[in-house]
Amino acid sequence: MVPHPTALEDVHVTPTRDIGTRHATAFDREIYGVLRGQFRLCIFRPLQREAIAKTLSGEDCFVLLPTGGGKSLCYQLPAMYDANNRGNGAVTVVISPLLSLIQDQVDQLRMAGVTAMALTGHTPESEKRMLYREWDTDVVADHNVLVYMTPELLGRSDRLIERLQSLHTRHRLARIVIDEAHCISQWGHDFRTDYKKLTVLKGMFPGCPIMALTATATDKVTRDVLSTLHIPHATIYKGSFNRPNLKYSVLKTKSPIASIILERGNAASCSVFLRKIRGQWRRTYAVQGSWLRITMQGHTPSPRIKKNGVAVKFTSCAPPLRLVWELTNLMCVL
Repeated sequence: MVPHPTALEDVHVTPTRDIGTRHATAFDREIYGVLRGQFRLCIFRPLQREAIAKTLSGEDCFVLLPTGGGKSLCYQLPAMYDANNRGNGAVTVVISPLLSLIQDQVDQLRMAGVTAMALTGHTPESEKRMLYREWDTDVVADHNVLVYMTPELLGRSDRLIERLQSLHTRHRLARIVIDEAHCISQWGHDFRTDYKKLTVLKGMFPGCPIMALTATATDKVTRDVLSTLHIPHATIYKGSFNRPNLKYSVLKTKSPIASIILERGNAASCSVFLRKIRGQWRRTYAVQGSWLRITMQGHTPSPRIKKNGVAVKFTSCAPPLRLVWELTNLMCVL
């Protein structure tokens, strides 16, 4: 039996390669089948296969991968694997704080033929009732294998908790996934009080594996997250944050930043600028071309961008850096 890595013992492996049919175990053949058939991918990125195997074995894990490292596949593939193999209508619940990211992932999954749903404060009551009826019955055909929800909704809806407990009792709650898990920690840069309420999950759903994911967490934040979620023995998968496709430069100039971006940028670049003026950080973000040009000050940006000629408005009280990642994910710039 392979021992659990202790808390904060990072799991490092070489980049995952396509192992080929002859040398694959039955489990490998099955998950590679889902990878190729459902997600149209040929190989796993580093640590994806390991995290997938861990959660499918019913164990807790903490996944720390850089933006663009493929964190979402670590729980989306297991959800599809369960749907294909368990046959009991298994549901993977994903808790995420970003409404735009939730909708974006649900849309992409549906385009790939995966039945998924967003359960938020903006979800119509009729759709909520349909989902609850689906959970109340044992009819598993075409059920939603992935259900995304916000921590705010989970924390204030007794009806939702009761349905989830019923799923758990009937062994249909496959796992609970917590995206942007650094929001749990009061030591993190993006602490959210509603995330603190997730401390009850392990006691409320005993035996249900928890997968926490983030792209940003110090050792102190990681310890706090594991302690808050009551998963001190969770396996930690920590990937490399080296991004060879990113270039960094420092310029000293008195020219307007926007002018420099327009002169030096290209159509596939995203730039983040930070200026400290009179003790206050002022951030300017710009993407060259028709995508995005915005300037923000303070911590309550409300930019308007254009995507394919359609105006999209974001309103956020989160720090601007969080918003810029949301925008880059939307536009697939990086």
